[in-house]
Amino acid sequence: MIRSMWLPTAIVAIWAWTAAWADEKRPEAKGGSSLDNEFLLKAHSANNAELEYSKLVEKRSANQKVKDFAEQMLGDHRDVRESLGKLFKDRKVASVAGTEREVRDEVDRLSKLSGAEFDREYMKRLFQDHDATLTLFETQARDGKDNAITAWTKEVLPTLRKHQQQAKELSDEVNGKK
Repeated sequence: MIRSMWLPTAIVAIWAWTAAWADEKRPEAKGGSSLDNEFLLKAHSANNAELEYSKLVEKRSANQKVKDFAEQMLGDHRDVRESLGKLFKDRKVASVAGTEREVRDEVDRLSKLSGAEFDREYMKRLFQDHDATLTLFETQARDGKDNAITAWTKEVLPTLRKHQQQAKELSDEVNGKK
C-alpha cells in the first residue's frame, strides 16, 4: 500500500511545485495583470493605426501643415512602437503583426481621397483616435498594476496630449473653423 501511494504523491508534489513556479513567472506575480497586458495590446494596435494613417499623407495631402504633422506622428509613433516592443519582450507577450480589419478598411477609405478632402478626413480620424487613446492611457496610468507599464504610460501621456491638441487645432483649420 505504501509503495502504491508513493508515485501519486510524487506526481502531486511535482505538479504543485511546477504550478507555484509558473505562478511566479506570471505578470500578476510581478505586480502586473492580464489587464496590463491587454492595455499593451490595445496601445500597440492604436499606435499601428496612427502609423498606417500617417503613411498616406505624403501622397494624399495638399496641406504642408498636415504633412508636417504627419511626419511628427510617424517619428513619435515609431519611438512608441520601439518602447512598446521592449515592454512586450520583458513580459513575454506576443502581438500579431499586421493591422486590424477596421484599420485596413479606414486606410483603404482614406487612400481613395486626396487634397483638402483627405486632409479633413485624416485630421478627423487622428483627432478621434487620439481622444480614445488618451482615455485608454489615462485609465492605465490610474488603474494599472504593472509598475513599469504604468510608468511608461505616464511618460507617454504628455506627448499624446500634445498630439491631441495639435490634431484639434489642425482639424479646425482644415475645416475652416480657425
